[in-house]
Amino acid sequence: MHYNQANYIVKEGEPLDAMLFITQGIIWNFTTSINAERSAKCIEKCSFHGEELLDWGLECSAALPNLSDLPISLKTAKTHAKVEAFALMANDLRTIVSRRTEAASSVQVLIVAAFQ
Repeated sequence: MHYNQANYIVKEGEPLDAMLFITQGIIWNFTTSINAERSAKCIEKCSFHGEELLDWGLECSAALPNLSDLPISLKTAKTHAKVEAFALMANDLRTIVSRRTEAASSVQVLIVAAFQ
């Protein structure tokens, strides 16, 4: 993914549908809500944004994560400089989780069969 300077990636209160691994540039991650403790964090090269999406995928390990239940971003992410990032999209994460679940089920079947 490529983002120009001063562009919003996700705003506070919107569904978070991607986890970004920053390869170039700087992202500001901040809160704007009056009810929340205001904070700002600079996310630079070799860092990531959107770890809540990973938590969402892992919490749903028993069943395929539902895209209707995406986490809501608690912060706004805006580029400070041009940004290049690798994006792990929610749908791709669903595929990874489903394959992990299928693999775990296959191993479980093999173990049960070996002990019978």
